[in-house]
Amino acid sequence: MGQLRKISGSTLLESLIASVLIVIIFMVSSLILNNIINSKIKNDTSSIDYFIKKTEYNYINNKITLPYSHYENDWLIKVVKESVDKNDLNKVIIKAEHTKREVTRIEHFYAIE
Repeated sequence: MGQLRKISGSTLLESLIASVLIVIIFMVSSLILNNIINSKIKNDTSSIDYFIKKTEYNYINNKITLPYSHYENDWLIKVVKESVDKNDLNKVIIKAEHTKREVTRIEHFYAIE
């Protein structure tokens, strides 16, 4: 038989340590991504922003009367009118409050009556 050549390789312990490191890195990165996605979903207010704009449009086109309140997907939307001056200029406030979290969206616009 010919002379056996030594092939440099890793031992079983080195392979196990490398595998454990890879698993730990993968686990930490997946937890970070999961946290980012959950916070993005939790703090997303685009649907209520759309509803606020829709409510503003409905008020401008006389589809709703004030005071107005509406409950939409854990959001309480209130629309109130404040008089600014004697020249029929009114400030309309649309306030959306989340019922389970402390998140509030407020939109102001002026309307002439």
